[in-house]
Amino acid sequence: MTLQETSHPACELMESFIRPRAARNTELEWRFIVNSVEEEDTDYQQVVRVGKCMGVSECAGVWPGQITQCRQQYLDHKLVVLSLAGEVLLDTFNFPSCCACHVLNIEY
Repeated sequence: MTLQETSHPACELMESFIRPRAARNTELEWRFIVNSVEEEDTDYQQVVRVGKCMGVSECAGVWPGQITQCRQQYLDHKLVVLSLAGEVLLDTFNFPSCCACHVLNIEY
């Protein structure tokens, strides 16, 4: 008998690539992000891979006796920005990155 391994994600995820033009940094300050609107202008493009949970739900699969929940996870990205004074700076932004399955420990 041969065993075949199969797998599937425990949480649904929608992935995309974005070129943000403005966002709040990790200090919650709005910044203009250096990004060309022209797709052909690759010299001034900063692309961020974003992964968003498709709702807060139970994890897919069999989890006998466990309560599970899919939760959004985030990663920091450093991007080139323009300050209000017109300076070109490097700043840190937090973007959704993936969806992780959590096993909840319920205490009574």
